[in-house]
Amino acid sequence: MRFYLSQAIKMVLQHVAMPVLYRYFCMRYKIDDNLIVFADAHSNKLPYSMQYVYRELSHMGYRTEKHLADFSTTGTVEKVKAITHFARSYARARCVIICSYYLPVSSARKRKGTTVVQLWHASGTWKKIGYDSPEDIPHLSVGNQTKNYDLVTVSSPALIPYYRSAFRLPEGAAVATGISRTDIFFEPSYIADCKALWLEKYPHLADKKIALWAPTFRGKAPHRYTAGIDSMMELDLPDDWILASKIHVSAPDSTDMFQPDIPAEKLLPIADVVITDFSTIIFEAALLKKPVILFQPEKESYKQNRGIYFPTSKVPAPLTGDNSTLAQAIIKAEQDYDRAKWIEFSAKYMSACDGYATERIIKRIFA
Repeated sequence: MRFYLSQAIKMVLQHVAMPVLYRYFCMRYKIDDNLIVFADAHSNKLPYSMQYVYRELSHMGYRTEKHLADFSTTGTVEKVKAITHFARSYARARCVIICSYYLPVSSARKRKGTTVVQLWHASGTWKKIGYDSPEDIPHLSVGNQTKNYDLVTVSSPALIPYYRSAFRLPEGAAVATGISRTDIFFEPSYIADCKALWLEKYPHLADKKIALWAPTFRGKAPHRYTAGIDSMMELDLPDDWILASKIHVSAPDSTDMFQPDIPAEKLLPIADVVITDFSTIIFEAALLKKPVILFQPEKESYKQNRGIYFPTSKVPAPLTGDNSTLAQAIIKAEQDYDRAKWIEFSAKYMSACDGYATERIIKRIFA
């Protein structure tokens, strides 16, 4: 009952309050060509996917505003305040930048002169997203939740058709600029900095090889869960290995597994092997030339309920569904790593990620 009440409140805010507020502020204010707005409804902090664009635009002298809140934990009064504040800035902004679904940006017909940029929060897409999956946007949802997108940044031309389908985009809106968040991987000191952070927090694990388990979630909000936890907790690895798990924020299952207090983007560069199911971490692992193992419990049900854009056979990684074969795959991951096939995979799906994505995105915004 509580879920349906919150959905009803969200619908009223999205389809009544936000359009009225936005139109009022559009009549009251002109567009400020120096104002760039960053908005997110899933975090109180600036998301990692936005940080490099935010930094560069700030250095260029643009006035940047952050509209950040976790709407899943925000009360109705606070949501109204947040939406009112955003509507005022949206009406005045030259550009609004988001990296996930942000319904206020799609609630009203956008005025001319404002550009909306969707950076997205993943470096590619394998599992189906948006309107291609009812687990992402339910069939009964009202209104176009992805309208007003002028630019969606994509990692490669090969993935453009998937984003166009998922977000109902017109031709030319999805562009292979590369993904801003991947630029950091090309900075010479980044891997050393990640290693130093690991040693600072976990000096007793200095001699361990790291197996990073980064699964995606199952099910629909608010009942999402992680598949395979029991198997991973029973995983028997040699003493020179440590299993570090980064469970998806949408499915924060309670578990006694070791979950380092380090973001996934700082664990990935120092991991010796990456274990996942259908997560888009495979794309960044490919970029960093990391061995990958696909551990896919509930494989068939996931494909049926969520769906994937290309078959598992396209990923040049060993596939397993139980922890007994997984342990051996981890131990042999480095010697079984097919470098040529992973370079080919990266060239197809990450070709625009070369360390200059942020620069291209900004040029595209102001072109």
